[in-house]
Amino acid sequence: WGDAGYIKLKMGVKAAEGMCGIAMAGSFPIKTSPNPGPSPLSPPSGSKKSPPPAPGSKKSPPPGPSSEPIQCDADNECPAHTTCCCLTELFNQCFIWGCCPMPQATCCDDGQHCCPSTAPVCDAKSGKCLQAPGVYLASEPWQAKRAATCKSAFRSALNSVVYKAYGIQ
Repeated sequence: WGDAGYIKLKMGVKAAEGMCGIAMAGSFPIKTSPNPGPSPLSPPSGSKKSPPPAPGSKKSPPPGPSSEPIQCDADNECPAHTTCCCLTELFNQCFIWGCCPMPQATCCDDGQHCCPSTAPVCDAKSGKCLQAPGVYLASEPWQAKRAATCKSAFRSALNSVVYKAYGIQ
């Protein structure tokens, strides 16, 4: 939210608490540890490259992305490379889950759509995903949520009623 991670405030506000109460509890980060060392994946500068594999030996390919389902809770899951989004919540407990068809998605408040991490702002008026609020340049269409897989027969029956109400398949 905000403007590329920043917010804009009016200068010269006369109220002691500042604009939106921000002067009441000002905070800033304090560095308390040294900078991290070099990544273990990159060789230190000036070091030699590792020798090539011996003739006839095959290098194993790097592991691909996981194809394991994403666990929403004990009873519900979404396919790999998707995002669990709560459709029905009561007292901070999700009862019905939906799946956004992309990883690390933003779940839109309308309960039916989601946006990719590259354009995480849901704009209900335009039906688009924005990189920042009000910035329509490079916007993307929002995506419809899909039904999560439920392992519990009772919750599965309840889910199907809610999915019909939301128009989710």
